[in-house]
Amino acid sequence: MLFGVVTPRSEPSDYFYNMIYLHESCHGITSRGSEFVKNEPTVLPPTSRSCTDDKLWGEGDVIQLTLDCEACTLRIKGGFVDHTIPNLPPGQTWIPVVDMYNELTAVEILP
Repeated sequence: MLFGVVTPRSEPSDYFYNMIYLHESCHGITSRGSEFVKNEPTVLPPTSRSCTDDKLWGEGDVIQLTLDCEACTLRIKGGFVDHTIPNLPPGQTWIPVVDMYNELTAVEILP
C-alpha cells in the first residue's frame, strides 16, 4: 500500500492500470518502506522509521498526509513512520492518493 500525492491525470492509462507508484509525478511511501519520488524508488532512511518490522503501518493505523505547498514538502506520519519528502515541484496541483494492491484492503478517509 502506498500513501502519497500525484498531479492530476489527463488519461486513465497515465496511471498504468492503477499502479500509481509508477506514475512520473508520484511522491509517496509504501508500507514496505520504499519512498517513490518521480517513479524512482529508494529505501527510507532509518531515522524515518520507528521499527525494524517489515511493514510501516497496518490495520487500524491512522496515516496523516501533510502537504505544504509553500515549503514544497509532503509529510507522511503514522504507524511506524514519520517522513518528509522534500523538493516537490512548485506550482503544481496535487491529489492525495492511496495505492492498494491487496484484494481485501479498505481505507477510511478522515477530514
